[in-house]
Amino acid sequence: MIEQFGGRSVDFHQLVKRSLTPMFIVNQRKIVYLNEACIDLFGGTSPDDILERDLYDFIHHDYHEICKQRMSKLMSKKVPAELMEQKIIRIDGKIIDVEIMAAPYCVEDEVFPQVIIRDITERKNAEKLAIQSEKLTVAGQLAAGIAHEIRNPLTALKGFLSLIENGKIKEEYVKIMKSEMDRIELILNELMVLSKPQETKHNIIDVRIILNHVIALLETQANMEGVEITTEFDDKELLILCDENRLKQVFVNLVKNAIEAMTQGGCITVQCRELKVVDIAIRISDQGSGIPKEKLARIWEPFFTTKEKGTGLGLMVTHDIIKDHMGSIKVQSQVGKGRLLDFNKGLKPVLLFRFTFQFSKHPFHN
Repeated sequence: MIEQFGGRSVDFHQLVKRSLTPMFIVNQRKIVYLNEACIDLFGGTSPDDILERDLYDFIHHDYHEICKQRMSKLMSKKVPAELMEQKIIRIDGKIIDVEIMAAPYCVEDEVFPQVIIRDITERKNAEKLAIQSEKLTVAGQLAAGIAHEIRNPLTALKGFLSLIENGKIKEEYVKIMKSEMDRIELILNELMVLSKPQETKHNIIDVRIILNHVIALLETQANMEGVEITTEFDDKELLILCDENRLKQVFVNLVKNAIEAMTQGGCITVQCRELKVVDIAIRISDQGSGIPKEKLARIWEPFFTTKEKGTGLGLMVTHDIIKDHMGSIKVQSQVGKGRLLDFNKGLKPVLLFRFTFQFSKHPFHN
């Protein structure tokens, strides 16, 4: 296709063919056109390596279902499929992270998905390094509280062992000892989750369990700072599809920030309830000093912090994890009036934080 542009002839077909942005066109699941950048991305040496092959040969199996749904909507309603992250499998078998979006390409009465794809491997690797750095920082900061938390049940265990050595054995002692050992195990397991690199893995889990584990981990630090943590949860299961370890990191970051914001002590309230069939609202409120308006817009920036010993990575990592779960988080705060962290779908963004879970019946894209 050659057109006049600025007094010169421009071959737009060559423009697409040699574009640095990989793109391809699909017809009934078959790849019928792709440009040179897309050949490189898929690991081919020529168009023949890829043309007429099934699109799903290259889509990671974790994303087949969501991809089919997106393609079906595009074809039936002729609306673009929004940008999302997923994984593809190259010809050499290597799995890489990509961003994909698609738009309807109409030829007379026929509609073909035109797909634009971008390699985000380097960005994802950088995010993993930032997440791991923040995990180690948080684990180190919690060490004093965890040591105190473990010392208490160890003292109780030593006392009961002394009684048993003196021949004073009661079933009640054994129950208490088991309870204290379970407490130590819980705290150590949560510390391992924070400090050890984890493979991304999505499972269906009751979000109340995640929140209770986080609260158990942070209760000692809260008590040492004169902060009380209270909970208000729905009585029924609140099941979500998520990466449990990464979501724990989100809640640890936010509850820990709330504790540190209340230098004079106070109360943190964690609420969790169902809004709709697939929506869960999670609200974390504190009585801290709030965030000045001029600094509020910058809290997601890497290395920006209002704390003397802060890394400036915690909220950035939190934002990225929520984004990976197709969620959103928004902020409002007033100096001297505390903060409210609100995660939900369907409510107006008038609270401090808002978190939206979507597609909870299907695999997420990370």
